Amino acid sequence: MDDRNGLTLPEELLLLCAVPQTGLLKRPQNFNRVLAGAVLTELLLGGAITVDGRRIAGVRPLTTPGGPVADRVVADLARAGKRGRALRLERWVRKVSHRIDGPYLEALQARGLLLARRRRALGIFPYTVWQVVQPGRVKDATARLDRQRLSALFGADLQG
Repeated sequence: MDDRNGLTLPEELLLLCAVPQTGLLKRPQNFNRVLAGAVLTELLLGGAITVDGRRIAGVRPLTTPGGPVADRVVADLARAGKRGRALRLERWVRKVSHRIDGPYLEALQARGLLLARRRRALGIFPYTVWQVVQPGRVKDATARLDRQRLSALFGADLQG
């Protein structure tokens, strides 16, 4: 059973980046590539794409809404496939990762899970600091990840 409470995999990964003491999101360098891989993983699990080795072998329309980025990615993949281009996974992770976090951060903010605080560096350059509003959601996501990791290691379905 999926117990992510309606969160997409990229949204859950973003919540896992929260610093426990402050709730501020601190994403590692190149984290957007992880998010792009998560989008492609959800598409694979949802049956929208099929993978053969390191290639995207087939693309089908999503049967359910895929989130703020997934629908766009499926459309892009379908267009590329019709042109006969090689659909290498690495290429698509790189392409999709450009500014992928924005729609997911905004979706989390709209659900009341993140708070955006606008700041300025040197009084000139604007940037946004994201803070988790419900720290319990981060603990839940961490516990789910731990259960899945242990289940994969020991080959058993662990209930927590």
